[in-house]
Amino acid sequence: MSSPSQEVVAQLREVLRARHDVELALLFGSFARGQETERSDLDVAVHAPGVDLLELGARLVDATSREVDLIPLEDADIPLREELVRDAFVLHERRPGAATRWRFHAMLELETDGPWYRRMRDAFLARLAARPDAR
Repeated sequence: MSSPSQEVVAQLREVLRARHDVELALLFGSFARGQETERSDLDVAVHAPGVDLLELGARLVDATSREVDLIPLEDADIPLREELVRDAFVLHERRPGAATRWRFHAMLELETDGPWYRRMRDAFLARLAARPDAR
């Protein structure tokens, strides 16, 4: 017997395989880390140019009976890209190698933009902490 997470992944893959407009789909969050609970939602990042994400999300919800947070990969900020590179696994790739190409570009962007992002974040947090009304 398969685990609930394996069943959910199979349900997601069935929907995504039937579509020819989804280039890449990555599962991340608690399901990708193996920390899901009975009430966990599904976090899915997709590269699907021109796709109605509300419609795709509704199909994934119907297939899994779980809430689905669908994120366009193009909108992933630096912290999310770090999580995707670290934890995500491939649900679907229309062309072999799509996930590897995405991961390569994401890692390159993290290497070049990550230090800048961390400096800006740390400077902002330091300014907040230095405010007289910060407690």
